[in-house]
Amino acid sequence: MKHLMERVIPIQILKKPEHGKPCNGCGHCCISEVCSLGKELGDEVVCKALISNIAGSYSCGLVVDPYGYLSDDQSTTWRKIDEIAPGVGEQGAKEFYAYLLGSGRGCDSFKQRGDER
Repeated sequence: MKHLMERVIPIQILKKPEHGKPCNGCGHCCISEVCSLGKELGDEVVCKALISNIAGSYSCGLVVDPYGYLSDDQSTTWRKIDEIAPGVGEQGAKEFYAYLLGSGRGCDSFKQRGDER
């Protein structure tokens, strides 16, 4: 089976920044290796939450739209918070998953495009 990087044909491929440099949304980290959060969604090869954006960048669905990717069991607590304060639970879920993924801390992938798993 071909590596996912060879199967994805985006309009524009963003160059992966060096490790620790600001993230540009190239998606390389998520394409080269599914994180533990992605694995919890049920696939260890292709992340179900990886969203391809129009400009050739990628986003994590757990950060952009957590209710669209979490099971009912996984989102119960966040939804209960929304019942008390509408929108607060969903925003909390977005911030929680962004924190767990290390959003805002720079590129965390040591792998370069073309590296095998």
